Amino acid sequence: MRCTRTDPTIPRHPMSPTFMMVISLPCYSLTLPMDYQRLYARTPDVAIRPTILVVDDQIDLRDAIAVLLEVEGYDVVDAENGRDALKYLQTHAGNVAAIVLDLAMPVMDGWQFLAERRKDPAVSDIPTIVVTGVSDAKRRQRELGDVTVFGKPFHFDELIRELRRALEEGKHTKATVLEF
Repeated sequence: MRCTRTDPTIPRHPMSPTFMMVISLPCYSLTLPMDYQRLYARTPDVAIRPTILVVDDQIDLRDAIAVLLEVEGYDVVDAENGRDALKYLQTHAGNVAAIVLDLAMPVMDGWQFLAERRKDPAVSDIPTIVVTGVSDAKRRQRELGDVTVFGKPFHFDELIRELRRALEEGKHTKATVLEF
């Protein structure tokens, strides 16, 4: 507490023209009861991030897609070819939300991967987006099944939009051809 006499910086109180008391109080925080259900309903669960399997033999493109997907909030696992992707899916199919796949790869190409994928019920329902430089992929869309086909080069924004659509719709997304 501080008493001042005619301090020019403090306005005078009409009742006391000579003396004024200034009380300095420390800052206090006030804690109110929290409605945790409302808080959790508004807070995204950062621990749950969809996992995307990126399958491409070109390491630069695979890494670029992985980095961009991670920036968008996805966890990314990558594979160099279809065989490695199937091997991963045998033990982790339940953790993979979607697959981004190239068609032209060594060892096991995307066509073979898709054929094997259809045989396994645990893997066949995972939404798949084909990103390929193969020119006849769009023409052969029916052979690919329920997948979305992007031609290389592609627009990353379109890939993200299609990936979000596929994840929202869940399993059995319909085939879509996006022209660039």
